[in-house]
Amino acid sequence: MTQTLHIKENEAGAIRVFALSMDAFEVQPYLEVNTKVSELLGIDLIDPQYVEVFPISDLEGLGLVGYLIEGQGIAEDVLAPDRARLNALDGHVMILMSAAFAGREHDLTLDPRLTLIGEYPEDVPPVVFESLPQESSQGVLTGVESDPVAPRKKFPTLLAIFLIALLIALALWLAA
Repeated sequence: MTQTLHIKENEAGAIRVFALSMDAFEVQPYLEVNTKVSELLGIDLIDPQYVEVFPISDLEGLGLVGYLIEGQGIAEDVLAPDRARLNALDGHVMILMSAAFAGREHDLTLDPRLTLIGEYPEDVPPVVFESLPQESSQGVLTGVESDPVAPRKKFPTLLAIFLIALLIALALWLAA
């Protein structure tokens, strides 16, 4: 059965984890060229910078859950319901970030060899704007008064040109 997945326009901050039901030979092209992943998703174009395909064995010591927390910025409590399922995965996985779609809306027709394990939001802390700490940073900027730049005098330039011309004339006279 073919599974479809809707990507909203201007979607941001979502990370999807897929299990790949492929042997090492089948998965090799997707490991080498991330743009080929678009074939698995049923779309024409994807930004490969925001797609990762790798064997779970590469995460030895960290594990997939640890990678999603540390490497992808997903909160631990968000992953808690799927922790056992994520830890049970073996073989290859695909991590797909919202930015891969460049803000475009898509209806993905997933290859039957892809299984969506979960969709998780990035843990992005809220932006806080604090006041600047120094009193000197408060208030209104006014124009800065400065001394007017004195016009350059033309005499040194004219003198230099005259001396160069005189040296050239002297060199020509001596050469003759």
